[in-house]
Amino acid sequence: MAASGRHGGRPFVKSGRFRARHESADEILKLDFSREPSENLKEILAVIVSQSSVSKSKKLAYLNALVKLVLKYGNDKYSGLSKRDILCCLRLGLFHEAKEVRAAVLRVLRYFLQESETVDLLYSLHIDYLIVRSIDISLDNEVERIHAIKLVRRILQIAPKKLSDLLLYPLVAISNDGTGERDRMVRIALETICETAFVNPELLARCGGISAILRAALDCHQYPRINESLVATILHLLNHPRTRHFIKFNTDLEQLLAPFTDCHYRFSAESLEQSSGEEKEHRFAASKMAVISIMRTWSGIIRFCRPDASGLQSLVGILYLPYKEIRHGILEILFDLFRLKIPELTEDFNTALLSVDPSDIQENWSLTDGFVAEEGKCILPHMAKIRPNLIENHLALLLSAWIGAGILEALIEVIISSDRQLFVRATIILGDLLHLASTMLPAECTHHNHCLPSLLALASSPDLTSAQT
Repeated sequence: MAASGRHGGRPFVKSGRFRARHESADEILKLDFSREPSENLKEILAVIVSQSSVSKSKKLAYLNALVKLVLKYGNDKYSGLSKRDILCCLRLGLFHEAKEVRAAVLRVLRYFLQESETVDLLYSLHIDYLIVRSIDISLDNEVERIHAIKLVRRILQIAPKKLSDLLLYPLVAISNDGTGERDRMVRIALETICETAFVNPELLARCGGISAILRAALDCHQYPRINESLVATILHLLNHPRTRHFIKFNTDLEQLLAPFTDCHYRFSAESLEQSSGEEKEHRFAASKMAVISIMRTWSGIIRFCRPDASGLQSLVGILYLPYKEIRHGILEILFDLFRLKIPELTEDFNTALLSVDPSDIQENWSLTDGFVAEEGKCILPHMAKIRPNLIENHLALLLSAWIGAGILEALIEVIISSDRQLFVRATIILGDLLHLASTMLPAECTHHNHCLPSLLALASSPDLTSAQT
């Protein structure tokens, strides 16, 4: 029963959790730092290895005291006790039946690991198997699992090249299947895997971490920043010659296009019923964010837009198939990539044009978002006309790649074979791309104009049906 009282005329109630914390043996045990550190350590280890007549709260108190001792003296100032002896005693605590005790032991190990040599000792005593056991234990043991993952991250921090496959495989498994099981450790597992990509990419590739990151990117439709971070990790590997070979050509990055390019795509963690409707829209949204993140980096453009690659050609080719949702999604990708305002979804052409009028008042022209400065940046030309604009250079390269892949002819196919709403959007984006091409691309790249005769010939054909007109 919670104790109650009055302080300053206001009643307060101590919760059971608050009271238990302050009434535990941790408040009673006080280390005598005037003694030799080794004496304190021997007393603590004697309690930890004791298998009888020691309560759980007492073990927790001594384990917490050991953390304070390690923080004060480090892990190598105990005469008569080697690091191996200390780790052997702590290993016994990982077999305790109480999850709180196991979590406390993992916490002690995290503070005890201060150099790579201690990591070697930990492996030699096979404590890594017990760490994996704690990670793979019941989902209800969150505290123990959190401390186990923290310990893995500690090893990654002090000795990244010594992180073993055994410790990374459980995190990859959580990243792959944790969402379906509502595992709350999914994000921290993904974060650890992404950090491994920067310090030990060989281990990541060997354990299947790259595929786990790509899968997770398609599952982050609600969190654009997480999606972008996951894709950026892959692009980091792609950007460096030493790690570029880990990203399989025509395979890995193309996985992110699957919701668009595979008409029967189903995320493996979903059931057959979940793979339709709203969940399908989520995959489209995640894939769209990933594609835009790739296209907005130099390394992503170079890999995605290579003539012998299948990524860009797949996106363009799918426009020839009569799938309305996919066509809408790819058109939205084009609008976002080329920094164009998406027109209102309507059957009236004039209404759609007015909704993207560049002279119309925009949301960021308000008093709270810069007002005159933002309006001037959008309307007025840049004063430094002779200085190269890297953003325009990037857009020009992107535009040249899309035109080379046949996007203009594909848009013509969308215009002549879609309903009125999609027809309006496709016509607007076609005009915008032609305008950008005439202003950004050099004269040597004007072959894109040859797509217009096919559209004019079709428009003037006497064989057109009323639906096509």
